[in-house]
Amino acid sequence: MNAVRQDGQALLRVSGMSLSYGKVQALRDVSLEVGRGSMVTVIGPNGAGKTTLLGSVMGLLRGSGRVEFDGVDLSRADAQRRVEAGIGLVTEKRDLFGSMSVHDNLLLGAFRRRDGRAARQRELERVYGLFPRLKERSAQAAQTLSGGERQMLALGRALMGAPRLLMLDEPSLGLAPRIVREVLHAVAHLRDAGMSVLLIEQNARAALQVADQAYVLELGEVSMHGPARQLLHDPKVEATYLGMLKE
Repeated sequence: MNAVRQDGQALLRVSGMSLSYGKVQALRDVSLEVGRGSMVTVIGPNGAGKTTLLGSVMGLLRGSGRVEFDGVDLSRADAQRRVEAGIGLVTEKRDLFGSMSVHDNLLLGAFRRRDGRAARQRELERVYGLFPRLKERSAQAAQTLSGGERQMLALGRALMGAPRLLMLDEPSLGLAPRIVREVLHAVAHLRDAGMSVLLIEQNARAALQVADQAYVLELGEVSMHGPARQLLHDPKVEATYLGMLKE
């Protein structure tokens, strides 16, 4: 596990992110960085603000603070502009088109690309290489897939847009431990190939085992951060988040 990858510079830098729902403050002065070609995970209990953080980075939610991507301030940019800049998001709901085939769902992920059919075909083959089961089921309707296969399809569709930063919201949700390992292994493979990843996970142990850096979010605030392996063996993190999440 490498603590610093490629040039060590931040691709994503979030500074002083705060957001409230009425009188409830969901995020309070949150700052984090995702290095180029690194995987960063954010762990914490339900209600800590993890999903809100991703929505804020994506431009789907509006709060205060600064979002800088590859040195460009995107704080006032809408979600479409952030997608065009190279940020991809796979939500907890996966948001697939159930009646459409696996193949067509994947092609929809590339609809904003302007680099031609050959480039899209190369990306499609890359996705099928990463998730062979999707190729086997390419003609099936998405609604007929298992939970693990739907998660693979959601990941694959995001990859079809060729993001530079892939953000994942609870990819292990509802999946069997074996499938969780398979999905996170694929995500780690993407990181090893140079993609930056921001991973939100309830399964703290699994996330800390594959990530490079980690943040602990509690009640909308960052309470701890550091190398993932270090937090994996931190007594406080182990007592609070790992004891009940052993596979």
